[in-house]
Amino acid sequence: MNAPDAAFVEFISASTAGVVNVELGFIPDFAIGIFDHGGTNPNVRIWLNGSRTIHAGWAVALDLLITGSTGVITRDTTGMAVFAGGTVIATVETANSDPKHVHRQAGSAPTFAAAGRITQPGLSIPADHQVNSGRNLLWAIRGDM
Repeated sequence: MNAPDAAFVEFISASTAGVVNVELGFIPDFAIGIFDHGGTNPNVRIWLNGSRTIHAGWAVALDLLITGSTGVITRDTTGMAVFAGGTVIATVETANSDPKHVHRQAGSAPTFAAAGRITQPGLSIPADHQVNSGRNLLWAIRGDM
């Protein structure tokens, strides 16, 4: 059993959106992402951890897209995915690194990863979920299942 945990992280996509690994310090069971929340029609994505037995019917990289402009719900099989962490950052990252690693920090904005830092587990957000330079929110939860 895992201790319950939750994280709420905001990040800004690169000027040309790329992969963002959001380091939560845990592998979540459930996540909701609001992408381009400062835009006219933000998209919402709902993700369940398909690798957990409790969610065995949910594909590993599946999320549901609720399109901001229409409200239509679509299955996306190339959605958010588990980021295992444990890798070493090779060079200092910038706002436009691809992939970019963002980690949660209580009460402050995320910072860029420093060279030599070991990454923490979390979620990997594909580039196509984001809008160039868009503001994004991710809410992730780990239960005690």
